[in-house]
Amino acid sequence: MKKALNARCGGCGNIFLIAVLPMPLEKAAQLMKRAGCPSCGETKRIFAAASTPIDESGQSAGFEPVDNSVDNGEN
Repeated sequence: MKKALNARCGGCGNIFLIAVLPMPLEKAAQLMKRAGCPSCGETKRIFAAASTPIDESGQSAGFEPVDNSVDNGEN
């Protein structure tokens, strides 16, 4: 079974995919070291998040992206 290795951004809280496991440890470590948040661009405060199983269709089961939209009260 494949698993998604996720990360959480310390800047905006976004959770995003780093790698799909299994893969060679050296490759996974390289990807984690170079990770950057796709929402805000943060590269320093990236933390490990819970990994999630990936089903046969390639979708991460139970993974819900964080809504980073800002409500400025102008609706």
